[in-house]
Amino acid sequence: MATSVDSRTAQSETNTAVIPPMSDSELNTAINSTLRSRGKASTRTALSTATAVENGPSYEKMISAFTSVAVSYFVLAISFYIETTVSLFHLAYFSYRNPAVSKDLIKTAFHLLKTSYDNKLLTFAEIIETTQNSMIKPMAHQNKQHFLEENQRTAQLQTMKTSTAFSR
Repeated sequence: MATSVDSRTAQSETNTAVIPPMSDSELNTAINSTLRSRGKASTRTALSTATAVENGPSYEKMISAFTSVAVSYFVLAISFYIETTVSLFHLAYFSYRNPAVSKDLIKTAFHLLKTSYDNKLLTFAEIIETTQNSMIKPMAHQNKQHFLEENQRTAQLQTMKTSTAFSR
């Protein structure tokens, strides 16, 4: 049964029309003509949109998206932990080798960064970036230079020991 609304009447009466049973080919023809009048479409697109609306969200896709986000945050947390640990190692090793210099450097940098933050000149992210660029990276570079010098001295001592052993 089909229902149509007669808009000519003031009361908007609803008229019901009885449609005789249709064959499948007549039904497909009626559907295609209705879809053509609305735009370029076919029965396949009408059926696929109808089934997509009924199924709703896919739980497998939601779980897959959640898993990928969780794994990316986990990797991000691990990389942050490693970066922090390496930075602390460089800071501690530099402080161990040059305690007076590192004490003055850390006190001065802390005071400067605290004053900048209190006066709203720098944000917390800018303070972290400034600390990395002005303290941690130079200390890491100094530590690498120290390791290279130590390795060169050790190599020279080893060559001297082996050359004196062969001469005897």
